[in-house]
Amino acid sequence: MISLLVLGTGGGVPIPGRAPTSNLVTVDGQKILVDLGPGALSRLVSSPHGPDSLDEIDTIIFTHLHPDHCNDIVHLLFAMRCPALESKMPLLMMGPPGLTNYMSKLKELYGDWLNPLHRQVVITEFSSDETFILENGGAVTPFIANHSENRFSKHNFGYCFSDKTGSKVVISGDGGPSKTLENVAKGCDLLLIECSTPDELAVDGHMTPARVAGLCNVTRPKKTVLNHFYPAAAELDLAKLVYDNYDGSVVMANDGDFFTVDQGK
Repeated sequence: MISLLVLGTGGGVPIPGRAPTSNLVTVDGQKILVDLGPGALSRLVSSPHGPDSLDEIDTIIFTHLHPDHCNDIVHLLFAMRCPALESKMPLLMMGPPGLTNYMSKLKELYGDWLNPLHRQVVITEFSSDETFILENGGAVTPFIANHSENRFSKHNFGYCFSDKTGSKVVISGDGGPSKTLENVAKGCDLLLIECSTPDELAVDGHMTPARVAGLCNVTRPKKTVLNHFYPAAAELDLAKLVYDNYDGSVVMANDGDFFTVDQGK
């Protein structure tokens, strides 16, 4: 089974009630934080669908290294210096090439404040299409997203999560339309897709309702969940705008929404 807890549905501009991007994906029992935008940890510990303790978090995956997707990593590592957290499991941190350099720069600023008291931090940089096998038999596969972040890495990723039953959840990360996204999302059980702006404010490297509809008409996901809203988009009924050009299942996510996928039932 795969579950998705949406911790933040906002983008780089603050919106009341919408934290920047973060999600908790659980694949066959293994909890994986996907992105850590500012405020993600507060949402995580306040959700009934979150872990009982940060000790349960042992894997973090970043789509890219823009601040609205990763700034709470400082908060998390600093929190893990607290003696009340007792886990000694390694903390696996994964993401695009450049993640190691990014973390080194943070260590230059914060020093040993970013050293967990009991845990070793292990950094892994993905290559595109390199499948990572999870502890319980599921898998996560990165794919290159059509988005620009070149200060730390030339690649930005989305991710496809699969469990032992064959269920598939795709998280687009930030990115505009691409053949790669089409190929990965085709027939998936759940597609978490950014929808940053209205069509009239479209920019390169991001999705709009018309772009989402075009993608979904090609890929036909069983359920499409919209997230990563900038203020002008957050004021609209984006799901209705997608429905104007697509007849599948679409919802506009809110912080705290929880979804499950289980082909075994």
